[in-house]
Amino acid sequence: MVILWFVKGALVVIMSYECSISCATYNSMGNKKKTGWRCENCREKRRPKEDDPPSIESLKNPSDTLKISSEISEIKSILVGLSEQMRGVVQSQQFLSVQYDDIKSSQDRIGSQLEQVEKRMGEITEREQVRDTEIEELSRRVALLEQGDNDRKLELHGVDEIPGMNIEEIIFEITSWKLN
Repeated sequence: MVILWFVKGALVVIMSYECSISCATYNSMGNKKKTGWRCENCREKRRPKEDDPPSIESLKNPSDTLKISSEISEIKSILVGLSEQMRGVVQSQQFLSVQYDDIKSSQDRIGSQLEQVEKRMGEITEREQVRDTEIEELSRRVALLEQGDNDRKLELHGVDEIPGMNIEEIIFEITSWKLN
């Protein structure tokens, strides 16, 4: 098991006690013994490296403390920058969400208007078909009436017109003679 200790927010101790003592024994030790305790196997395996977290002994050196403090400050400034970026991302997401909602409501409204237009267009088409039928019927009737008028017409060819002559009387005489 690995134990991590934090002092003022900084990681200071990493140790293992699995190899030689039980968890209960380790927990029964005082803080001073826990801080300084390392089994022989762990000491050999675990030589301090540059990337390793600092131990309690290294924190006693003021130059190391300043180095850690500056690293912590650097990390804090990075976190502040990330926090500001996250706020910007959240604001952008909220803005896009509002825009999406506006577009969606516009789309719904346009869809409703389209349905009304399609309904009105269907009504107009039905009326157009009725009117086309009425026009066809009226055209047929006009054709019949014109045909009937043509049946009653009489055309005279070759009759000379003399000034002062009453054409209607002559036509009346001819038609009455023809009908008898």
